[in-house]
Amino acid sequence: MRWPLRGMLLIVGVALLTACERQGAAPPTAPPAEVVVSAPLTREVVDELLCTGSTQALDTTEVRPRVTGFIEAVKFQPLDIVKPGQVLFEIDAREFRAARDRAQGEVTMREALLRRATFEFNKLEEIRATGAVSEQEYADAMANRDAAAAALTSAQAALANAALQLEWCSVTAPIGGRISRDYFRNGDLVSANQTVLAEIVDDGRVYAYFNISERDLLTLRERARAQRVGGVAAANQPELRDLNWRVEIGLMTETGYPHVGVIDYAAPQVDPTTGTLQVRAVFENANRVLVAGLFVRVRVPVGAPYTALTVSERALGSDQGQRFLLVVNDKNEVERRPVRVGALQAGLRVITEGLRPDERVIVEGLQRVRPGLTVKPVVAPMPTGPAGATPPGVTTSSAPAAGR
Repeated sequence: MRWPLRGMLLIVGVALLTACERQGAAPPTAPPAEVVVSAPLTREVVDELLCTGSTQALDTTEVRPRVTGFIEAVKFQPLDIVKPGQVLFEIDAREFRAARDRAQGEVTMREALLRRATFEFNKLEEIRATGAVSEQEYADAMANRDAAAAALTSAQAALANAALQLEWCSVTAPIGGRISRDYFRNGDLVSANQTVLAEIVDDGRVYAYFNISERDLLTLRERARAQRVGGVAAANQPELRDLNWRVEIGLMTETGYPHVGVIDYAAPQVDPTTGTLQVRAVFENANRVLVAGLFVRVRVPVGAPYTALTVSERALGSDQGQRFLLVVNDKNEVERRPVRVGALQAGLRVITEGLRPDERVIVEGLQRVRPGLTVKPVVAPMPTGPAGATPPGVTTSSAPAAGR
């Protein structure tokens, strides 16, 4: 009975020894995380302001009749391009023509009365020296002549007014542009200066209104002073419109900013409730692509082109307002690199400080790594966006980099 017991004890001992050896063995080492790295792109860039705005017609005018009457003819088609002075409506002119003829007859009669009064006055004046005419008769003749002259002047004014009323029976375009549909048709009664017959929109040129922040305004003014002749700063702050500052806009369905205009107005003060300044630019619109009321993307180039390092916007992180990049060094270790950023252009952010051209920037796999961790880098070209594209979530303007 002893040997079986000893055998069992031996087996248990071997099992315990084996279990202890297994528990003391080190776990297998995990492979390094795989990340995509790219070298920063060196590009020629221009600092710019990016914001949103809306278009507005250069002028919009309501067409109203200046006389009361019945419409006799409509002489345009909806959305026609009309010229200033073009006849748009005809109002029944028979009543006004009769009034003009009546006024013309009154003028003719007053001219005759003035000739007779003048003749009588001249006759009495010739014989006044002989004493055959009393002073009373002479004064009466002079008064008759002057009264006849005054009556003629009044009749001529009435004739001019009647002729003007007749002329206004042809309702003309006060400005050039695209006309709306006609709101009244033949036979409709319209009232002078009240009835709106149609509307004309002058869209041969259009305005684009947008707002810039206080910081952007100060930056533009600094650049404006630098553009003065000889680089001499003016005594007063320069107006943005004085320099014909270039502005580019693009519609929602367009790529980039194909429409180019210039700033022609800036509000005299910053709105204290929003901290922004309203700015207006004017654009030629001969092909009528721009319509009043459209939402537009606005870009204002600032300064001359310069060469800068750029990285994909999605490679950047933020920690309490400090932007940073994760880079992979020669030992394949992750390093955190604080950087200063500039404008965002086509999905690429300008890096003004904190990055070298030969460094490897992590552009994919940022969530799987941390500073000090060893990784397996996979080199790929720096991701870029289409021209004029702005990454999702970026809604603020891209102000010029500080210190440039």
